[in-house]
Amino acid sequence: MIDVLGVKKEYLDASFSTVQKNYGSIENYFEKGLDIDKATQEKIKNILLSR
Repeated sequence: MIDVLGVKKEYLDASFSTVQKNYGSIENYFEKGLDIDKATQEKIKNILLSR
């Protein structure tokens, strides 16, 4: 069975490990990998954490 609606810990661990290996941090991944500048990252963080 394919897990479509769930998240497996090992998938998340592998994703974060790859981000760490390739970019050094999630913030660098957002900036360099996704082209989201630091100001926009801060806006997104404020929106998501204020809910």
